[in-house]
Amino acid sequence: MEEKELSSIEKLDETLKRINIVYFPHFETILSLQEYFKTINVEFSYKQIWQILDKLEKDGLVYIENKTDLDKLKVCATFEAEMFVKKGGYVSQKFNKRYQSILLFLQTWLIVLGTLAAGIYAIYEMCK
Repeated sequence: MEEKELSSIEKLDETLKRINIVYFPHFETILSLQEYFKTINVEFSYKQIWQILDKLEKDGLVYIENKTDLDKLKVCATFEAEMFVKKGGYVSQKFNKRYQSILLFLQTWLIVLGTLAAGIYAIYEMCK
């Protein structure tokens, strides 16, 4: 089977979805995450998993127990993670930010064009 190539954002989403499934709270270990990703043909290095878990923890979506003892390390999703996944996760968040920036760009140009049209109309009225 071919390995899937996922972007960093997709890897964040996949990790969060895995931690957040089945039941709440659902604990995962680093090894169980690595095994899960092997079953879906996605290769994660140990370093990548740590970086992803660190990002998820900083965002308040998971908490990590026993960081100093890797044999006892456990990761659990927070309630915010469940809501975040239901809203589409990081991929959806990236799309929404892009959509909002395009919308803001269009609104700005419509204001510029409207102002320009009003200025031209005012000059036209004064020249009558």
